Amino acid sequence: MSYESGANQPRRGYCNCGIPIAQLVSWTENNPGRRFEKRCKFYSANQDDGMGCKYWRWVDEGNIHWQRDLCNQLLDENKALRREVATMKLKLDSVVEEATELKVKLRFGKGKQFGGFGVKLFLSVTVVILSVIFAKIFG
Repeated sequence: MSYESGANQPRRGYCNCGIPIAQLVSWTENNPGRRFEKRCKFYSANQDDGMGCKYWRWVDEGNIHWQRDLCNQLLDENKALRREVATMKLKLDSVVEEATELKVKLRFGKGKQFGGFGVKLFLSVTVVILSVIFAKIFG
């Protein structure tokens, strides 16, 4: 809801007191991405104290329902993608740890039962898989 005090409209960017005001962006669920002009810096919640001009208004009046729905959808998708990235990072850490263990086994000769070619092939495939996962996460 917008509230504009006084019969005279203030100059753009100023409240009715003549004080410069700031444009901010709301990120509430009901008004995501909506711009508004911040109330007068002398504004007081107490309506009877006579301080400030009580100026405050939405900058983007009009039908904003589609904007709200789109912003909320995008915010939800962003949260889901962040969770997916976190899961992929955990999987990547697990694969890196496993590859490190195999390298240690190979260095100390404990991997001889696999044969030299098999271990090298496995490590090569692991490196390729890690590269693909890394590219998907950070690319």
